[in-house]
Amino acid sequence: MTSPFAFQGGTPAHLSPQECNAIVGAAPEPWATFFDLLWQTGLRVSEALGVRKDDIGEDWLRVRRLKRSKEFVDRVPLQAALRARLLLRRAGKGRPLFPYSRSGAWRALRSAAVKAGIDPHTVHPHIFRHSFAIFMGEELERVMPHLAARSVLQALLGHANAATTDVYLRRNWEEVVEAHRQVRFR
Repeated sequence: MTSPFAFQGGTPAHLSPQECNAIVGAAPEPWATFFDLLWQTGLRVSEALGVRKDDIGEDWLRVRRLKRSKEFVDRVPLQAALRARLLLRRAGKGRPLFPYSRSGAWRALRSAAVKAGIDPHTVHPHIFRHSFAIFMGEELERVMPHLAARSVLQALLGHANAATTDVYLRRNWEEVVEAHRQVRFR
């Protein structure tokens, strides 16, 4: 039987929290802050490259997401230490904090991966998003019911469709069937 939760190839490629932190620690500034932003928020590279100083709130970050050629503005939580590092970045009014290219992010990440002892051919900037989603999904499911965790993770990632979020929650069809079997309808 094919599962409605099936994801081609299983869980997306991701790094452990220790590997993410090792890369952040091995990267020089400003890349360390940039990679930390990707890791702690799950932003897409294009979203992180567009962050401006006036997007930083007290404990949140305003994010511009492009979906189907329309721009949406979301907010994501921001921890105090990362907020402080972002505020140290110098940028002109309305200018991005990270005026770099996607290809520059690739090169910097591969270099940091080598310094961190991680195979550089296994990493790409989007891997921080996958790593965030899997780690956050696991943490959320420890403290709240699955559907609530799914909803929170969906909001954090800016997914329009909850099915897109499911690939990070490590649900498998056998678990769903077993949970259903345990329910007593009569």
